Amino acid sequence: MKADYSSESHISTIKDVKSFLHHVVYDWEWIEFHPDDSFAQYRKFPSGLVADYDRLLDECKSVCKQSGADIYQMGLNEIRTYMVKHKL
Repeated sequence: MKADYSSESHISTIKDVKSFLHHVVYDWEWIEFHPDDSFAQYRKFPSGLVADYDRLLDECKSVCKQSGADIYQMGLNEIRTYMVKHKL
């Protein structure tokens, strides 16, 4: 089951960033996810969600920048964990 992210959702903490990245990798099963890419490029991603998810990803980047966290490393950690868990 996919988490419920919508136009009402916001990312304001590192915990929120981690949850969102986990959602993208695990719920959407996108090990090719990259924080610099728009969700529009993913063919199976619903076009009606692209604007909200792109905005949420921008919010993730802002939170990480303000806190000194590395969104790329956080995303990579989620992907690696997913791959180990699923023996990929």
